[in-house]
Amino acid sequence: MADTFSLYPLTDSSHASTQPRPTCSSPRRAAAPPLPLPAATAPIVTARGTEQPGWSRALPLRSATKKQRGRRGRQLSWIDCSRADEAEDYSSRAAAMSVELIMWLFSFASVMVLIGLTAYQLICLSDLEYDYINPYDSSSRINAVVLIEYLLQAALCASFLLTLHWFPFLVMAPVTYYHVKLFMARKHLVDVTEIFRQLNGEKKYRMIKLAFYFCLFIITIYRLVMSAVMLFIDEDVYLVETRTI
Repeated sequence: MADTFSLYPLTDSSHASTQPRPTCSSPRRAAAPPLPLPAATAPIVTARGTEQPGWSRALPLRSATKKQRGRRGRQLSWIDCSRADEAEDYSSRAAAMSVELIMWLFSFASVMVLIGLTAYQLICLSDLEYDYINPYDSSSRINAVVLIEYLLQAALCASFLLTLHWFPFLVMAPVTYYHVKLFMARKHLVDVTEIFRQLNGEKKYRMIKLAFYFCLFIITIYRLVMSAVMLFIDEDVYLVETRTI
């Protein structure tokens, strides 16, 4: 039985272990990707490099909260600074517009008074022409308001100059110069002895001034309305911007 032929020859165990095993012709299956670490075990960056923490070493949530809180604080501080700049800019614009609105209100009132004074002088001359009053009463009434008209017109012209409104100032400058010239020559008052002879000339002179004051009134009322509308629009725009921020 010992000499019985064996279909499977005996081999050495060590030799068999060193021989390569047969492989399959099919491609090797790809390795599964590693499981993602939770948010609490994110990599920690240190001076030595990037360390991959395990489950026992996690990123402190308090430090991340502090970083987010600091970033949020910087954003809020930037927003506060921008709001402060916008508020300062709006306050300066509102102050300038308020000053301009007050100036045009003063101009409106002054022009209305000038129109009234000039119309009063024309009424006095018309009453003298139709013999409703005597020359003395007519000249005394006119002379009582002439100086007030000159002072008010000069103040209005100076206000245009101080507020740098060049167009109204250049319009009123010739009239102011003419009034100053008459006052320096002592010809601004009506002479009671010459009032009948100068009646037509005085009426034409005051009618021309009345037309001039009416033109100035149109300019003043237009600029007054525009200043008020621009002030209200700017205030509404600022309120809308502050609500949207």
